[in-house]
Amino acid sequence: MATPLSYNTPLGIAKSTELIKEDTQVFIAEMGARRVGDIKELCDIVKPSIGVLNGVIGAHLLTFGNIERVIKTKYELMQSLQENGVGVFTCDNDNTFNLYNDFNGEKILAGLTVENNPSVYAKDILVDKNGSTFTLVIDGKELECNTKLLGKHNVSNLTLAVAVANKLGLSLQEIKQGIKKCEPIEHRLSLIENNGITIIDDAYNSNAEGIKYALEVLSYFKGRKIIVTPGMTELGLEQNKRNYDFGVQLASVVDYAFLVEGGSCNAIREGMVFGGGFDPEKVKVVATLTVAKDKLKDFVKEGDIVLFENDLTDY
Repeated sequence: MATPLSYNTPLGIAKSTELIKEDTQVFIAEMGARRVGDIKELCDIVKPSIGVLNGVIGAHLLTFGNIERVIKTKYELMQSLQENGVGVFTCDNDNTFNLYNDFNGEKILAGLTVENNPSVYAKDILVDKNGSTFTLVIDGKELECNTKLLGKHNVSNLTLAVAVANKLGLSLQEIKQGIKKCEPIEHRLSLIENNGITIIDDAYNSNAEGIKYALEVLSYFKGRKIIVTPGMTELGLEQNKRNYDFGVQLASVVDYAFLVEGGSCNAIREGMVFGGGFDPEKVKVVATLTVAKDKLKDFVKEGDIVLFENDLTDY
């Protein structure tokens, strides 16, 4: 049983325990944090025996203040593991890899960066708009796998899940079947086909890494590419700079942009136009998501791909 939706707060996790049944063997708790100590508080409730860190990046800097506090807070998970607990770390994020090296308990390294010597990794990865195929290596044993999840980063995420499954005693065949059954989570790079138009729904939230992956997925598709986004939020003093950089990235991938006010629209637009040489006539700033949707009705045509990116879950 896993915490549903984004039940990653003390109240959300406590409420999720109501879903545990007599035959439940594993409880998977997503843990969210905005301040130092938040993860420790959640661990006091959950008392985890296995901890998984799938990356530590500069998110929620408005409340954290700096990346060092984010790193400290994420590591609270590993410091709170029960006796004989196991830490599972990605090797694809420098901050997390450093924490792996610092951790003295039982630990597993997984991911795609083979030079970091993970015990679980994927190789020969082929990704497209339909998902990914890859060779999974678990402690030297190889397994051919495929998934509907979009993007190479999701293959990296899968290796962490595989490391946990392997530790819990699942067979290679059970792991392969589990990977094949995985479905995209709503509003997190999920696909919607509508009258010949492809919508990539990544509207839940975003950060610099997530945006990079979303644009990578968008690049798999052929057709006119359109983005609807307010940009990244809750980044404090870093917000304008990071959204400018986001605009520079957008300029080389999309054909049109609808920027929803409320984030850092001007910074994104400047990044696209001045940093990326994008045609300013193809960047539209709109007041609300409703306005953006109204404009899209008359604008999109068959064959278009529309990416909804970050904090747009009410569409």
